[in-house]
Amino acid sequence: MKNTSLFLAGCVCVSLILASPGDCKMLTIDDVSPDWTEAEAKLLPAALEAKNWEAVRDAVFTVSKAPENAYRRFLLGYACFKSSDHLGTVAALMGLESEVPLMAHWVRYLRGQSMFALGRLQDAEADLAAIGTGSPLYRWAQYHLGDVYLALGKDSQAALAWERSGRTDAETISKRAAAMKSSGQSSDAMSLLKKAYYRTASAGRKAYKAALDALGFGAEAQQETAADLLEQAQALLDAHMNVDAEKAAGALVDSKSPDVRCKALLIRGLARQKLRKHKLALEDFDPLIQGCSQWVNRDRALFLAVRSAYRGGFNDKGEALAITLKTDHPDATFNDDVALMRARTALGGGKTKLAMEILDDSLKRWPDGDMADESRWLLAWSAYRGKEFKVALQALKDGAHFAQNIDYRSRFAYWEGRTLQKLKREKEAKKVYEQTVLTFPLKYHAWLALSRLADMRRGGKVNAVLDGLLKNQPRGQQFLTVADVTQLDQGAMGRALWLCKAGLPHLAENELGTSTGDSVDSMWLSTWILNLSGSYTKSHRAAMNLIHEGQPYWPNSDSLGYYKLSYPRPHYPVVQAAAKEAEIEEALIYGVMRQESAFVTGIESRANAIGLMQLIMPTAESMAKRLKLTATPQTLRTPEVNVRLGSQYLAVLLARFKLPILAIPGYNAGGGAIGKHLKNNPGLPLDEFVETIGAQETRNYARKVFESYAAYRFLYNEGNDRFTRVDFNPKSPPH
Repeated sequence: MKNTSLFLAGCVCVSLILASPGDCKMLTIDDVSPDWTEAEAKLLPAALEAKNWEAVRDAVFTVSKAPENAYRRFLLGYACFKSSDHLGTVAALMGLESEVPLMAHWVRYLRGQSMFALGRLQDAEADLAAIGTGSPLYRWAQYHLGDVYLALGKDSQAALAWERSGRTDAETISKRAAAMKSSGQSSDAMSLLKKAYYRTASAGRKAYKAALDALGFGAEAQQETAADLLEQAQALLDAHMNVDAEKAAGALVDSKSPDVRCKALLIRGLARQKLRKHKLALEDFDPLIQGCSQWVNRDRALFLAVRSAYRGGFNDKGEALAITLKTDHPDATFNDDVALMRARTALGGGKTKLAMEILDDSLKRWPDGDMADESRWLLAWSAYRGKEFKVALQALKDGAHFAQNIDYRSRFAYWEGRTLQKLKREKEAKKVYEQTVLTFPLKYHAWLALSRLADMRRGGKVNAVLDGLLKNQPRGQQFLTVADVTQLDQGAMGRALWLCKAGLPHLAENELGTSTGDSVDSMWLSTWILNLSGSYTKSHRAAMNLIHEGQPYWPNSDSLGYYKLSYPRPHYPVVQAAAKEAEIEEALIYGVMRQESAFVTGIESRANAIGLMQLIMPTAESMAKRLKLTATPQTLRTPEVNVRLGSQYLAVLLARFKLPILAIPGYNAGGGAIGKHLKNNPGLPLDEFVETIGAQETRNYARKVFESYAAYRFLYNEGNDRFTRVDFNPKSPPH
């Protein structure tokens, strides 16, 4: 009997096609799932889902008896290992590497650790040392091998093993230094600990200080050099401890060494810039520009100074610095970034003509710069907003021709249609909208174009428009099609699938960090396994990249699985309950979650937003009062609380603004900011409204989340609820 409840995860009705020349065999997900007996199916799936390893061990012992099946033996060995039953691990795995050579490194890795726990040091050394550099377990094996060598009195080998492990945590570095000292490498040991101490900005410094004292290096290590203090200031800056970085670097800016002085000025200037002390930051950047080019990149210093000048409201100084950068460093990659700053500043001051001149000059000078797409967009948008529609049309066509990024390409395409409508060229606009829909499936601008086409039909429906366009169009291949079947029983892919068959898909992720083949099929298979293992962050991003790198299409029932990998639904029971409670759509919750946290449960941002829906404490506490819950940083790390509170906040925004396309930017910038923008722009069509939101972060957020919201509706809803239509000019304007 087969049970696939563990493996369905976010994918529904998954199937796998294995194709070979002249043959095509259809497999279901059961073919890469454990083949449980009826008795096993009653016990093992639930125990595995709960990761109750003692229950798994006992179930295999009880139901499977003394399993001869290699999958069950490995599962038993792993369950024993996780239950600290090391005798059981050794017994279950003994000889399995010969029976299943494909899984030899996993067998040796688990057995080696259990041998060490049992005091069988030579056996542990033999197992762990046999794991080669090509294994994804190599670094972990080296870490544990270091402990084995230390117990065997091989201190120098232990230090080398810990170095090869690549681990940089305080415990490993301290153990490595102790082993180095005991093997006669005192100077290197002290240097290792000192470097780690000064490169650490967190509480880990206490551990390094304790290790220095314990090894007798305390007094000697206290002799700080300027280089040590610079390392510390940089570490503080990298950790976003900007107040501390400003202070640490400030102690060095009067150094007699120009190298130290210049680097300290740079660190302090960056810290002040992050703290929005732009006037003070300029005071640090100015001497960098004037006399530090030997130690600090002058073009970078100029760029940083320009940024602080504009952000601090010192526009004349910003303009002068920008001209200096362009004149003295014409090939610097910062130039097109600065041109954008200048153009946006000009637009903010109502100087549209000047902004367009700046952008035009920038594109002539740096047509392939990393900001070229944004420059072309701003040039086109400036012309559109200035009602210079013929100029805008040409700029949009140029943008579409040069753009590589799919988001820019779809944006240029849609607004070309809008510009043609402004020029009363309706037939041409219709063709452009239709091409936008077909070329950019499920993208934000495709939904806008569909809505425009429905409006042009006077009462037309989005689903009818889309059905008409998709006649005779490719809809993608059956999910999941694999042409090369040999990859399924060899290499990293074979091991990943084997682990799934053993009932341990969460271990498969370790294998998928190694090469799994270069074919698109193998990459999709890898992405699917990541999804099955619960690695939704990696899997949805990989799927999104594969879709964009290939030939996108509007999926049908056969090919939906590919897109569902890009738009998974983790924690579905939690989201379903929260949506019902808040009376909002599940698709909206998932659209926000996908953008906010990429499905990482306990994530916390630099702005102290926490959890799946990235809530800051004031918002969380306000929503918690409504639901009679307690909001703390700890509870916000649980999906059950976080999703409920985030959904409630979405419901509040929807009650105010009525439409998801407005509630979404409100979630990012706050309802007050969006309400003010609506008040200042009455009657503005909603596609233009999104493009005129002041903060670039919020504009991008609005597009991306609405795109995800519409995609989730299309992929998971039924009937007409799958289709999203934008009401560009609502009769009852939100406020």
